[in-house]
Amino acid sequence: MEILPGVHRIEVPMGKRKLFQHFIVGDNVMCLDLGLPETPETHIAPYLDKLGIHRRKTKVEALITHPDTDHFGGCASFKKLYYHGQVWVHELDAPLVRDREVCLAERYDFAEPWGWPLTPEARERAWKNMGEKVWIDLLLWAGGKYTVTQNPLREFQMIHVPGHSLGHMAMWMPADKAAIITDAALWKGVPGNDGKLSIPPTYRFLPQYLNTIEHLEGLHLELLMTSHFDLIQGADAVKDFLAESRAFVQRLETELTALLQRHEALLSLEEICRELSPRLGDWPDTAVYYVAWPVTASLNHWQQLGKLDWRIKDGVKRVQLVRE
Repeated sequence: MEILPGVHRIEVPMGKRKLFQHFIVGDNVMCLDLGLPETPETHIAPYLDKLGIHRRKTKVEALITHPDTDHFGGCASFKKLYYHGQVWVHELDAPLVRDREVCLAERYDFAEPWGWPLTPEARERAWKNMGEKVWIDLLLWAGGKYTVTQNPLREFQMIHVPGHSLGHMAMWMPADKAAIITDAALWKGVPGNDGKLSIPPTYRFLPQYLNTIEHLEGLHLELLMTSHFDLIQGADAVKDFLAESRAFVQRLETELTALLQRHEALLSLEEICRELSPRLGDWPDTAVYYVAWPVTASLNHWQQLGKLDWRIKDGVKRVQLVRE
């Protein structure tokens, strides 16, 4: 459906969670993300067909906002469907989109160095969902200014909003006080189809994530379009969503500090996450591995600040607060 003039949004089935795809349609077409490997053929192309977008004549660009499989897995099939299709990615995320081995190691098996590797089933699923290897046509960089104009003349500005990933991009529409941020801010967790929390917010880089929330607040938005939440409409609703995104970080930091103070022994990442998970959100027990995403964001940052002692024992990294 058309949300704003030239801005379209559709829902795509994705297991137990919602997935929304966004398009900017004018003289040319820009897709924001391409879903899973089958999404371009089953949902994106059929929708654009109804809008009269010619698969071989129209210039169709795809901005991959970040390197998660439900956002870039469809790149290869998109290129096969659209003769003039181009894939754009921020330079910091490009190595993960370009190389499945890199993506698997750095994005999905990030807890392996902590002694908590993905299960073989999860590795296989992630590998499959990344799709085939794809050529990236344009690299974006943090210092660049990128605008997309459509007829009638309107400005859509691509902005760098890291935290969920280092190269996360979003689309800002200043005149409409609106933005498509996909996963740049993730509230207190991602809801499932039943409305209940299914997983925690999966940011990976702590200072960047907080800076992004502050940056989005400074845009004074009245409409927020994300990849896994229903439309967030109204200045107050947007403000509350971003405030809750920050509040989760603060709650995690408080709970993590208290947990490490309660234990004199060094703890593994898995031990930390299993104890913290029920204190942070009411999601299923099966979501505990996702808790490692925001927890490692804090632990990695604290380690850089010199707040943690750590050692590796039997292949498992263990940490504790530096005792004064």
